[in-house]
Amino acid sequence: MKHAKAKSGKIGGMDYVVIPENPFAYFNLPDADLLKARSDLQIRLLKLIKERKLTQREVGAILGVSQPHVSAIMAGRLKKASMETLMGYLNKLGISVEISMLEAKSAKSSARTLVTA
Repeated sequence: MKHAKAKSGKIGGMDYVVIPENPFAYFNLPDADLLKARSDLQIRLLKLIKERKLTQREVGAILGVSQPHVSAIMAGRLKKASMETLMGYLNKLGISVEISMLEAKSAKSSARTLVTA
């Protein structure tokens, strides 16, 4: 997968690096698009819970999971949660998740997975 290069520079004598939109691709991780899609689902879930000011107990009741599991969600410790599980959680919170399939524009470009919110 080809990705944009990071931009870097100095501000006030300190070095900085701006990583492109998909940090997983930047670090050449396998399945970078899938990792980014899963991450985007997790971020949307966390933002939704915070926006609605739900307690962990309320979230657990809605999602049908224990309070310790909700605590793991809030701490971003959902390493084993599949994309399907995350989409199901969003559905239970009233968010529809759409999956679109499109052909790559040319034989030279690769197909990818993308989550938009």
